Amino acid sequence: GGVRHSLDQISILYFQDQLGFDMKNNIPDIAAYTLMVMPLVAFLGSLGSGVVSDKFFHGERGPVAAALYFFEAFVIACSAVILYMGWVGPSHSGIIVGCLILIFISVTVNSTHSLVGAAAPMDIGGKKMAGFAAGVIDSFQYYGGAISFIVTGQVLKATQQTHGYLYWYVIMCSFGITGGVIMLLMERKKRRLALLTQGT
Repeated sequence: GGVRHSLDQISILYFQDQLGFDMKNNIPDIAAYTLMVMPLVAFLGSLGSGVVSDKFFHGERGPVAAALYFFEAFVIACSAVILYMGWVGPSHSGIIVGCLILIFISVTVNSTHSLVGAAAPMDIGGKKMAGFAAGVIDSFQYYGGAISFIVTGQVLKATQQTHGYLYWYVIMCSFGITGGVIMLLMERKKRRLALLTQGT
């Protein structure tokens, strides 16, 4: 949620401030196309993550979700480096690179969201508690989004003049790493419980 909501909402400001678009009165075609492509590739990412989880990991969501979170963090970190190098800005090539970055991040964000938000509740809560688990998991995406907005707003206010939207990527990357670590810890606990159950 910290990355997904941030990407969905702040990307408009990113278009305007980092790429120099007029998003209020004259939205450029490339911005409109990017905003249309993002949900399409997000759908493909969600579908692909489910297929990989079912076909290659026999329905195990934890390892796939952890790998996707770390891959998401890697993609965002690469994007931060690209921004730091000055390759994103209001030039022809800078605009194309800036739009492609958003598309790539969108794929990774929704890949994890579909596994953790839709499929994982059954793994965590079982048949009896799947609904409760889904509610808890879903609520945390909004907590993450709220924290992300507060932190990003304050950080951008302090750094945007000199670094543009660089720290937006840094903050999103930290949420990706946090998600990966949490999934690894949950998988570790799940295996320990399975061993204890076998022992009894």
